[in-house]
Amino acid sequence: MSIAGRVFIISAALLLWALPAAAEAPRVLLVRPQRTDPTITAAFNRIYGELMASGFIVVVHDEETGTSAKALAEAAKQEGAFASVTVVRSNGATTADVWITDRVTGKTSIRTISTTKRDAPELLAVRATDLLKVSLREFGEERPPSDIASADPGQTMPVAVRAWAAEPVSPWKLHAGLAAFGSFSQIKPGLGPSLGIGSTLHRRSELVLALHGPLLTPNWEAPEGRVSMRQEMATLTMSWAAYASRALDFEVTAAFGGYHLSVTGQPDPPLVSRSDQVWAFTFSPGVALSVRLSPSAEFRMSAAPTFLLPRPDVRIGETQEPLGQPALLATAGLRVGM
Repeated sequence: MSIAGRVFIISAALLLWALPAAAEAPRVLLVRPQRTDPTITAAFNRIYGELMASGFIVVVHDEETGTSAKALAEAAKQEGAFASVTVVRSNGATTADVWITDRVTGKTSIRTISTTKRDAPELLAVRATDLLKVSLREFGEERPPSDIASADPGQTMPVAVRAWAAEPVSPWKLHAGLAAFGSFSQIKPGLGPSLGIGSTLHRRSELVLALHGPLLTPNWEAPEGRVSMRQEMATLTMSWAAYASRALDFEVTAAFGGYHLSVTGQPDPPLVSRSDQVWAFTFSPGVALSVRLSPSAEFRMSAAPTFLLPRPDVRIGETQEPLGQPALLATAGLRVGM
């Protein structure tokens, strides 16, 4: 097996092993009412739908006569739910009782949402879902909505649940900067713009589609004349932050893509000028360093040995110069959240 093949297999295995698992969605126990009251039934259905649409895992528990708060908390514990929701109707008002249990301390608090409006099912569904999200985010300093009758401050929630409930951030990022590509040969590196768009897959991994070029290369001088060259590259890069802090990230990367080289010969007489081009497949394992400038902007540098298949050669007259194997792709620029 070639060196490029071995490097590819090792890099792919490392990336697959290093990918972190996604945060698990919290479970909510929703009590199905015994009563056939149309408003309560509608509220139950709307709350169920709203919770599911928001990504919660909903476990339905049939209401039993005389069910106590302790029994409800025990049922939630058995199902692995951090909260339970019941819907009742009394004195002309429709009420949703939200029981929230801290998995760390075991403390349970009740929060009551009550409304007499005609659109009670819709209001209760939205308010209950928002209340659960707020509780998970630990917004203790926020005041509850005006239609919440009581609210006890919650305690610390598990890290995985907090991560799931965090405010959504756009996964898209813009990469813009300069790229240099060259080999350890007589042909000097090419330099040009680099532009890409990335999408965050997990907390520490990103997939980036980038275009590098045109990379303008200084003329290659040979005894028979000189050759002008232009290079372009398109890459699809998977990166994983092996080390991440508030100030900087160190990333391991693996990229696949295409390479284009166009050349124009300017030979000495009696040779005749000729132009040609070649395409090649690229594989680039590498590293990157990102320095945080602001919550949404980073200065990022990367370097990646690049294997070309097939390997291009540049020739003028009897003089031939192959591009080194591997070549080196280096980039520097900004990565900005969109």
